[in-house]
This record gives sequence, structure tokens and C-alpha cells, in this order.
Amino acid sequence: MFLIPELSSEPFQIFLWIAYIFTVTVVVTVLRSRRKLDLPVRDVTKGHRWYQVEIFPRPTFCSVCEEHIMEGAHCDSCGICTDEDCVHAADKLFPCKRLSLPGRTSMDHVWARGNLPLCSVCFVCGVQCGMNPTLCDRRCIWCQRTVHDCCAVEDKRCDFGHYRSMIIPPYSVGLQLVGIRGRRHLSVSKLYPPVRISNWSPLIVFANPSSGNNMGEHLLREFREVLNPIQVIDLHSLSPTAGLELFRLLPTYKCRLLVCGGDGTVGWVLGALDRVKLQNQPLIGVLPLGTGNDLARVQGWGEGFVGEKSLDEILTDIAHAEVTPFDRWTVSIIHQRHFGIRRPAKVLAMNNYFSMGCDALVALNFHQQRQTRPELFTSRLFNKVSFSTV
Repeated sequence: MFLIPELSSEPFQIFLWIAYIFTVTVVVTVLRSRRKLDLPVRDVTKGHRWYQVEIFPRPTFCSVCEEHIMEGAHCDSCGICTDEDCVHAADKLFPCKRLSLPGRTSMDHVWARGNLPLCSVCFVCGVQCGMNPTLCDRRCIWCQRTVHDCCAVEDKRCDFGHYRSMIIPPYSVGLQLVGIRGRRHLSVSKLYPPVRISNWSPLIVFANPSSGNNMGEHLLREFREVLNPIQVIDLHSLSPTAGLELFRLLPTYKCRLLVCGGDGTVGWVLGALDRVKLQNQPLIGVLPLGTGNDLARVQGWGEGFVGEKSLDEILTDIAHAEVTPFDRWTVSIIHQRHFGIRRPAKVLAMNNYFSMGCDALVALNFHQQRQTRPELFTSRLFNKVSFSTV
């Protein structure tokens, strides 16, 4: 129960109460507007980022007990696999992918043993590796190179592999603890350009995990395994405005932004870009996971991604994509006066097209139904059929 002070009937005391409430509201609003946005990240010292796998798609061995497993847990950052009974032991034995290594300008390979991709080749001796039906040979969790156990000592320095120009190395990241006691968390505070990587243009990935028959969740896991996990933004957990703080920390570099989602997700991110007003606008690519995907189709990114491309092919497309300008418009809705009072004008951004009337009503009804019952709108085919019934 709350205690409510008894108000006096005297007008002066009522005025004081109103002034007090108004002052508190103004102060809170000003403090919130001046609050610095932060990009919270996971504390990797507390364990891996596990997700459950019902059936592994290829022969898999537990990184702890080295037994063959059909189901278990997989870390979507460093890629190790364990039996369900060995999860806690793996958290203690194997460190996860480090997000930050301050004070360095280079780093050695970070090896994960066993469970190599099919047809892996040792980059030292050129012979196939990972062929034995045991937990054998190694993979670097940063450059993704694979080696035999006996060849791992030949080359120690990691150059972050074929996609080094897209990766933010952990020695380029500065973290700090922010927040009040009991709710403190790590946040990205600084980004330092790597001196050993030429033509560096880091890639930041924004993904809507529920888009594309939940294909967005799968892409989040794949990108975390190849990039630095701070570069992969889950739009269910963080807003685009918070994710764009990474670009603010690199004001003089031309970064790349990949939006994984439909037209609504792309519009959401572009709207956040308008509000943030970055000094150097990023190059934007789209991986279409929505229903219509009109913007992605016009820009040449395809009609809809259904997993037909591997992550290597996606990153190659981004690296060789042609840069073209994209026009956007603003639409101002000015209301008529009623009784001498006019409602404030509403300004909207237009990315693909602007419509009024019946087709706009159909799109609005579909959006409202999906907001009310999102679990019913996880299929791209069902969404298209729904447009004809709303």
C-alpha cells in the first residue's frame, strides 16, 4: 500500500503540490535527455553463450568428455559443443571469445579443439584435417583457419583471416562498467582502429531474430561466430539507436551496416540513423527476411533470404557490393484547424513509396494484427496470404 499525503483545501498548498510535481517531471525529463547512451555487452567471464541443439547436423564430439554426442549445447560465439551434463565444466575449462583485450596491437590464434567444418584443410601443411572420428585438430575462433594438432605450433600470430577488414579485433575495444550498484554491466566505451589491418571498414549487423521464419536468430548466431560479438546487434534486446553508438565511436571511418529483416526493420534502422546524425554515414546493405522486401529487391539484394547462401557468400557479396546513392523523402502531414486549434504536424520518412487510401489501410490492418498476435505471423507465405484477407 502507498501512503498518500493528505492535501489541504487551501489553494496555496495545492499550488505548491502542483509546482512540486511539475518541477520533478521537468528534472527527470532533462536528466533522461542528457543521459549518455551505452551499448551493453555480455560478460564472457561468466560463461559461454549456449543454445540447445536437438540434433547436430554433422558428427560432433563433446569438448569436455570427448564422447560422441547427438544433442547438446553449442556456443554461438566461440563454436564449442558439449553434452548437456558438461555445460558447467566447459564454462570453467574453456574461455569464450574475448570481446576486449586492451593494451595490445596484435594477438595469437585462439584455438578450439575438434568439430571442424566438413572438408577442412590445414592451412600449414595443406592436408585435410578433422577427418578422424574423435575430437581432433583445431580451429581458430577468430580467423576460422583449421590446423592439425601437430601443426598448430608452426604459426601463432592471428591475422583474422579473409574478412579481417570487417572484424573489430578485441584489442581495439575498450569496455567499462556502468550503471548503479546491483545493475552494473559492461558497456563499449572506446574503439581503437587496428594498425595492422589495411582498408579497415568494420561491419555492424542489425538483425530482427523473429524475421524470416526465425531465420534472423540463426543469422545472429552465425555472425557472432565469425565477427566480434559486439558487432552483432539483436534488435529484440537493443534498439537501433543503442547499436549505432558503435559508429559514433569511429567518426572518421567508413563503416558498413547490414540490416537483416524486412522493410519495416530497415525503415526502423534508417529512422534511428536520422535521429542520431552521425558524422560519417555508414554504407548500408540489406539481407531480406521480411514479407515484401521491396527495398532489398530494388537495391539488388534479392526477393527474400531463405538460407540458400552460406555466410561466406553473404560476406563476399558485402565486400564486393557496388555503392549507390539512395533517395529518401519526408512527408509532412499538416492538420486543419478546428475551433482555432491545430494539432502538431507529423513528419514521416518515405523509403520506398507513399500511399493513401485502401492499400494503406490493408497494410495498417496487417501491421496491427501482427503486433497483437506475433506468434501467428512467423511464416513468409502465411504473411502474404494474410494480406489478401485483412
